[in-house]
Amino acid sequence: MKTNRMTRLSLIMSLFLMFITISSASFAQGWRAQEMEIKINIHSTDELIKLHNLKLNCDEIYTIPGATWAYVTPEELHKLNQAGLSYTVSIPDLNKRTLNTDGTLVPNGYMTCQQVDSFADSLANAYPNLVKRVYVGTSVQNRDMVTIKLSDNPGEDEAEPEIWFQCGIHGDEIGPTENGVRLARELCKKYGSDTLMTRLLNQRETYICLMVNPDGRNAMSRYNNDGIDINRDGGYMWNGEGNSPAPYTAIESKALRNFINSRHFAVCTDYHSGTIYLSFPWSYRAAQAPDFTHIESLGNVYADASGYSALPVGQGYSGMYPINGSTKDQNYGSNGSVAWSLEISELKQPPASQITYYYNQNKNGMLQLMNKAGLGIRGTVTDTAGNSIPARLRIENTMPFFNDPIKADFQKYLVPGTYKLYVEANGYESRIISDIVVDANNATYLDIKLTPDQSNAWAGKIVTSYIPNNNFSDEGATWAAIGKADNKNYSIGKYGYVIVDAVDTIINLPGSDFKVYEGDNTPEEYSVAVSTTIDGPWHTLGDATGTASFDLDGSSLNKVRYIKISDIGPGSSMAPDAGFDLDAVELLHIKARAAFASNKQTICAGDNVNFSSLSVGNPSTFEWQFEGGTPSTSNEANPQNIKFNQAGTYNVSLTVSNGFGSDQLQRESYITSLELPVVDLGNDTVVDYSQSVPLDAGAGAASYLWSTMDTTQTQLINSTILGLLGGDVWVKVTGMNGCINSDTINIHFMNWDGIGSFPEQHVIVNAYKNTNSLNISWAGQQLKQLKVYNIQGQLLELIPMNGTSNDEVKLKTKQKQIAIILVIESNERPIGHKLIW
Repeated sequence: MKTNRMTRLSLIMSLFLMFITISSASFAQGWRAQEMEIKINIHSTDELIKLHNLKLNCDEIYTIPGATWAYVTPEELHKLNQAGLSYTVSIPDLNKRTLNTDGTLVPNGYMTCQQVDSFADSLANAYPNLVKRVYVGTSVQNRDMVTIKLSDNPGEDEAEPEIWFQCGIHGDEIGPTENGVRLARELCKKYGSDTLMTRLLNQRETYICLMVNPDGRNAMSRYNNDGIDINRDGGYMWNGEGNSPAPYTAIESKALRNFINSRHFAVCTDYHSGTIYLSFPWSYRAAQAPDFTHIESLGNVYADASGYSALPVGQGYSGMYPINGSTKDQNYGSNGSVAWSLEISELKQPPASQITYYYNQNKNGMLQLMNKAGLGIRGTVTDTAGNSIPARLRIENTMPFFNDPIKADFQKYLVPGTYKLYVEANGYESRIISDIVVDANNATYLDIKLTPDQSNAWAGKIVTSYIPNNNFSDEGATWAAIGKADNKNYSIGKYGYVIVDAVDTIINLPGSDFKVYEGDNTPEEYSVAVSTTIDGPWHTLGDATGTASFDLDGSSLNKVRYIKISDIGPGSSMAPDAGFDLDAVELLHIKARAAFASNKQTICAGDNVNFSSLSVGNPSTFEWQFEGGTPSTSNEANPQNIKFNQAGTYNVSLTVSNGFGSDQLQRESYITSLELPVVDLGNDTVVDYSQSVPLDAGAGAASYLWSTMDTTQTQLINSTILGLLGGDVWVKVTGMNGCINSDTINIHFMNWDGIGSFPEQHVIVNAYKNTNSLNISWAGQQLKQLKVYNIQGQLLELIPMNGTSNDEVKLKTKQKQIAIILVIESNERPIGHKLIW
């Protein structure tokens, strides 16, 4: 459906965001104007609910009665008084703390932003084979969100479980960064000497973001420099907390989201300080997350290995304080990663003398987390030829997760048990794998192959969701809205919205381009907008009721990737199935995706290879590139007989297009051409009947086979073996790499003493030394060529004959008083003649 009018919800949301943006403009650097820190005392669950409804910027609380620290302006303090909550003011004006300083409030003994930045460089320089500095993003004040990767091949993306540690999302919580620094340093220093640390660097890819919020660290502020709490700015079940006017307003939030979405992390840990607690999803609702059992189990691994006497492990909402927009809910809800926040100290800024103490409390927990994160199921999703396929996977009754679209590998932590796995990929048949057994000590590996299905393409990820006031009466099952239509749905909430990542590009073709499915029998109203990026700008396609198809002609875009579906219908906001019930989004045109296979990948130099396209999306054009191949290019769908003459390792690439989209796949080092064994038996030769010819096929081969059926390296050939006239001798040599090469030599036996004395030869040779020529006459034979040898049997010249009864040839060879053997080949047999020149 198409319309050019702005929907009711779009107008409401625009006014809402405009109001928040205007009110946010009063933020000063670090803290808001007149912002203070207060300690709020909570005596009951009712008081906790009152506090949550005020949407203040609070730290977590996990006991009732208990206390939490909050950061409020005078206006917010007035609302707190009206709610009847008790508090004490701990810091009357947070901004005054920044006055009369040298520009940083980082306490002595802790690393400043610049020192953290320098540490990352120095570690990468000292251990270039273990550490790589990676770019995640920069802050409002253009400070780097310093991040390092630790691995035995840090420059390579390997098919290994990926671990994410992030520190300092709240800038005034400074201990986590010190923990990250010390973990990275110790892993490098003990590589090769400590068994566990060595194995973790060899078998894991560990990323540590040392400063998510460097501006906040520099100012000792909870917020980024725009006054936003980054840990309330996430898009999954965002709800306008932490001064966040819209999902992913902070540039640090965007950078963090984009980097994590580009990977496939098995575990994401967000370190904090201010209490001691391991808090996992959900933080926004009391209902248990689908992976509750698995996440709790891995959390207990951390707790049991840590140095804390009793590290509490629990769900964020019920175990601590309800929040929306957290990174742990985002990383779990959107990507399916095990995700949590971990509070490591009661004080946000413990004395510097306690930095090592808190590192030691967490070190073994971090190491065992990295170790156990590789358990559960691991594997790859490819087509039948091993081409990587971007896939979404789901263990029954858990959150969907994703594989690496380049390396094809996936990882999912599971407690021991027997499971069923669902695998979907656009352009391929879905698969269900049953009876997967997982034990406590080893990962279960799955090599999953999918076959093409050109009619199967569905949107694959929920990246942003907003249900006003959360609506706990509904299950909030965002995962039900991805993949194929199955009459299971996610209710997006009255006036709520969801942003769906199609994963594949949607191209504008004649007719409808995608279809939105409603998951129940009650058609409801909604609005659809599209964008090329997750953050907009959004182009409205129009309103619809129930299942409907949409055409990109309704926008100014030729292609999009993200679809925003907003509820505009009537009904209660706090009831089951409130808002539009989204079942699935079908992509009506499959993107061209290049994939190929060959009949062999390892060959011997000189062999031919046949290639075939396995691409989906019904491509119409093919552009092949064969490095080292003859020919080196092809436009055929299935090129045949591509020869690789030289030994080496070669890349192969294929670019395909179906008229509305193209895709390229390059497979590095795809063809390996092995060297042939060197075989040289020498030149053809003529020897006397009484002589033998030694032949050597070369040392170091795996096997030999001669025309004599012998299997030795050397042979001694004579007229007894070959016969009186001689003939060809060949040898086939198999190298240690299995490649075979061969050579052939012709050995002709002559009776030197008898040459020229046989009248039946009917050949007369007259030599003229002064002109270095021969006059040859004969009768009854058609002579073809003249071979001139020296007495040692080495071929000196080969001269074609004209076949007539008389011929004169001029010799290039000038050897005086040396025997020259002339062998004249005829249609019947060789004729020999010996001259003394």
